[in-house]
Formats: sequence, C-alpha cells, structure tokens
Amino acid sequence: MKQWLILLSLGLLVVLSGCRSQHEAKIFNALNEHISSQNKCNVNNQTLTDLISKETTIYNDIIEKGLDPFDQVQPLIEEGKTTVQESRTYLETYQACILRARLNQSELEKQNQENKNDQSKTETNTLISQYVNYETSVIKYVEALLALNEAQNVFYREITPSTPVARLDELVTAINLAIDEANAISLLHQEALVTFNTSYTNYYETYIK
Repeated sequence: MKQWLILLSLGLLVVLSGCRSQHEAKIFNALNEHISSQNKCNVNNQTLTDLISKETTIYNDIIEKGLDPFDQVQPLIEEGKTTVQESRTYLETYQACILRARLNQSELEKQNQENKNDQSKTETNTLISQYVNYETSVIKYVEALLALNEAQNVFYREITPSTPVARLDELVTAINLAIDEANAISLLHQEALVTFNTSYTNYYETYIK
C-alpha cells in the first residue's frame, strides 16, 4: 500500500501595518506585498490536493486488486494516468507563479541599511531571511511533488499485463521513495512557515502596531 502523502498546506498570515515606525513599516509593507502575491498562487491548491488524494485512492485500489485479470484494473490505470496529468498541470502552474512572486532579498536588505536602530536592523534582516527560507521551502516542496508526479506517471505508463514483478516492484519503490522525500520536505516547509509567521507577528507587535 502507498504511504499517505502530507498534502498541500501553503499560505501565510497577513496583517495590516500601522505607522508607528516609518522605516520598519516600509519594509513590512514590502513583505506584505510579496506575501499577498504568494497567497494568490494558492488559488488552485484545494483542487490539487483533491487530485493527489484521488490518485492515492486509485493507486491503492490497483495494488489491492493486482494485475490479474488485467481487465479489472485497466479502467483504474487510465483514470490514474489522467489524474496524474491533471495534477502536473496544476503543479507546473503553481511553480511558475511562486517563482514569479519571489522576493528580491538583496533589495530589501539594501533598504534596511538605512535603518539607524541596530536592534531593529538586525530583527528586520532576520525577518527578511526567514521569509526567504519560507519561499525556498515552498519551491523545494513543489519540486518534490513534481518528482513524485513523474514517478507516478512512469508507473501508469509502464504497467501492462506483461509487466514483470521485478519491474512492478521497482515502480512501487520509486513512488514510495518520492513520497518519503516529499513528506520530509513538507515537514521542513511547515517549520519554515511557523517560524516566519511567529517572527512576523512579533515584528508587527514590536515595530508596527
């Protein structure tokens, strides 16, 4: 049986900035713009999550039924092919969107050099860095999901009535390894998300509210 994948859970907290500190507010507003851009990329995440869940059910049904007789699983294989192709389309669209919305870290850090408050400057650079870490974690997560999608695609493409048991084992192993990798990266992504949201809220309370 296939291990269950940790499904997409992407998004960031956004709060409105006040005007307590003009410099910090400028950086904070710039981050908010990028967060809003990233959040807009999430528009199809529920559809993608549903497709991933659907494919998992299809795959498990095939493994449970076996390939003999092949006629009983052929409709599932065709449905799996279609589902994986649909998922890839959404993943590639999402990937393109998050790459377009990436933060220009050096530009914000350059703006922060104008900050005369050393503590604020350090905390602002930390906030920027943590946001970049979050973005990087999203990108790596989507790359892992695309790698999993390719393993699934190969499985549905190669499975036939004459597929040797050894080859079937290889295909199943490739999928499970890709799931393990995606799950591991998902956990790192969730950690990066929590870390940034915590710092973001604290920064807001200290410098913006």
